[in-house]
Order: sequence, then C-alpha cells, then structure tokens
Amino acid sequence: MLETIICGIISVNWLEVIKLLIPISTPVIAYLALQTWKLQLRAKNKIILLDELTVSIHEFLMHLSAPIACLKYVQISFESYIPISSKDKRQGAINFIMQDGAASSEKFIESLEKCVPSFNNIRMLSTKGQVLGFENYNDCFISCAQITRQYERLQSIAYFIRQRNLNWGNQKVLDNLDLMIEMKSEEMQEILDTYNKMYLVFLEKNYTEIYK
Repeated sequence: MLETIICGIISVNWLEVIKLLIPISTPVIAYLALQTWKLQLRAKNKIILLDELTVSIHEFLMHLSAPIACLKYVQISFESYIPISSKDKRQGAINFIMQDGAASSEKFIESLEKCVPSFNNIRMLSTKGQVLGFENYNDCFISCAQITRQYERLQSIAYFIRQRNLNWGNQKVLDNLDLMIEMKSEEMQEILDTYNKMYLVFLEKNYTEIYK
C-alpha cells in the first residue's frame, strides 16, 4: 500500500502542477500583500495624526495660560470696582468695563491670537480622526471639544469687556454680564486639566494598541 502511494507521488508531474497553481496563488498572495499594506498605512496614519494632535494640544495649553491670566485680572478688576456702599457685583463689572475695559480687552485679545493656529489644528485633526478607527475615539473627541471650548469662553469675555456702549438696563445684556462675572479662571483650569488627562489616557491606550 505504502509502495503504491509512493509510486503515485513519484509519477505526478509536479512541474505541471506548479504551473497550474501559479495562476491561482498569485492573486491570493497579492490580496494578502494588499491587506497588509492597508493595515500598515492605517497604522502610520494613526501615528501621524496622534503625534500632530498631541503637539497641538500641548502648544494650545501653553499659549492659553496667558489668556487665563487675563481672565484672572478681569475677575480681580470686577471686584475692585465694586462700590463700597452697595457691594453690587454687576455695578463693579460695569464700572470696570466703562473705565478700563477697552485697554484690558486689547491685551486679552492679543494673548488669544497666539492660540489660534493650535486651536484650528485641534479642531481639524480631531474631526479627521473620526474616520481612522481609533479605540474609544469619543473620549478623544470630547476632550478636544472641551479643551478648545475654553478658548471660545475666553474670547467671549475679551470682546464683551470692550463694549462700553451697551444698554445696561437691558435684561439680555445683564444676563451676559452675569455669565462674565461667574466665569472663573480656577474652574476653567480645572476643566482643562480634567480633559487633558482624559486625552492622555486615550493616547496611551491607542499607542499601545498600534505598537503591540
């Protein structure tokens, strides 16, 4: 029996068999190579995006420290302009805006302008990252949204305090004034720290997944 099997194997024209298999195996090999290339390209694109996004967030947080310091100054100024007789926070804020708001706004806006390039990069890259298949990408997207949101809040108060001709008897104006008064630099810094940590956790998990 064994001798018959061996004789059968020997009698096969293996050259012809290989010739027949080549047309079949070539597309399979090409397909596997293509899939491997796609995976490698996706991993490369993920790394590039994460590197660029991480640098942008770092730069943004670094530049945002100056506008936050401006906010702290505005907070102190609101309080320092409160009339001793009334202790009215609104009146203190209005007095500051009328007397020193324009000059403070100019410095405030100048400090915010340095944040614009990294702000735009974070928004662009966090949107682009949605299509790359990251794990837990929602954590990254939320982190980026909350971090950049603080720039928009700072921008709103920077432009508000330069408006000396607002109708201070209008309730909508007073409502916006109240929002400005309640905006605290300490609370803003806490938000930034919280969402930066969330981003770093996302970053570590995805780097580990890519390089494993």
